[in-house]
Amino acid sequence: MGSLTTVADEKIKSKRPIAATLKEGIIVLNVISNRKSVSHGFFEKMFSILDAHGIVVDLISTSQVQISMAITNNDMTANPLERAISELSLYGDVDVSRNLAILSLVGKDMKRSVGVASKMFNILAQNSVNIHMISQGTICPLF
Repeated sequence: MGSLTTVADEKIKSKRPIAATLKEGIIVLNVISNRKSVSHGFFEKMFSILDAHGIVVDLISTSQVQISMAITNNDMTANPLERAISELSLYGDVDVSRNLAILSLVGKDMKRSVGVASKMFNILAQNSVNIHMISQGTICPLF
């Protein structure tokens, strides 16, 4: 006797992660604005400073008065990074976290699937992995 697969079963399968990626050697820069509310152009200034020093941002997370930026440490000497941090500090308090990693779950239509993030966060917590940033994005369908 065979098993019965319904359309609902196939929809659930399509929303599961199909891959996990890990990118190590990440530095996170947190800049908390020195103003009560972010003035026009704050984010543009942050990215202009990084661009002037050849620093590429892999991932961002923002709030009204803070921006967190994950950058890859590969091929970066300390001088451009330290100069950029010095310039960023003109606009707010800068906190630097080193030796981090970016973990990504990849799957089709996961944004409509309840509980995927919860399962991932539970697994990370059970293994004493602290989360510094959370970001969700959509990529062009590859499937």
